Amino acid sequence: MIANMVSLLPIGDSITCLSVQLYANFFYHTIPFTFDTFILYRSWIISGRNKTCCVISIILIGGRLVWGLWDILKSGGQWDEASMSCNFIQDPISLIGYSWVDIICDLFATVVAVVVIARQIGWDFADTNYMTVMSIFRSSLVASTNIAVMVTGSLSIDPFWVNVAWAIQIYVLCRCLNVEIILPEMEKTVTQLARIQCL
Repeated sequence: MIANMVSLLPIGDSITCLSVQLYANFFYHTIPFTFDTFILYRSWIISGRNKTCCVISIILIGGRLVWGLWDILKSGGQWDEASMSCNFIQDPISLIGYSWVDIICDLFATVVAVVVIARQIGWDFADTNYMTVMSIFRSSLVASTNIAVMVTGSLSIDPFWVNVAWAIQIYVLCRCLNVEIILPEMEKTVTQLARIQCL
């Protein structure tokens, strides 16, 4: 969102164009990085602070950081003198790299959640609980938006549609993060109310 707002600033020269696009790209990467960090931290907690889970999470976060920094260095603004406009030029390699790391982070978090739940309730998936369903649903949404960003960014189509894909991705990540934070608390409250009413 901040990245999209920064992109709307009036830009009148090549220096401003480069600076604005650099900041916009930096702000863009903060939300997916924060989301990945949160879900991997949550996975580590769910796993009972398993050392293997911790090491894999650190490697994945390190990979996301490297790909994000690579994208910030390789992608950027380009001033078009003919149309007097500032265009964002996306590096296709870094786009694919950070998108795949985002997908892998989310899939890893989902696998950890499903395995931990399966160990607790057994491998009978007839009794799948809310957390399993939400983890799989979240992974599907995150993977879909990352694939949409990869496709629109790699095809070098109209920058408007690339920005739309990024805006949708940020929206989905923020909503998924809200669900991950708020719904467990709501579930506890509803459970406590139900217990009180049963007494």
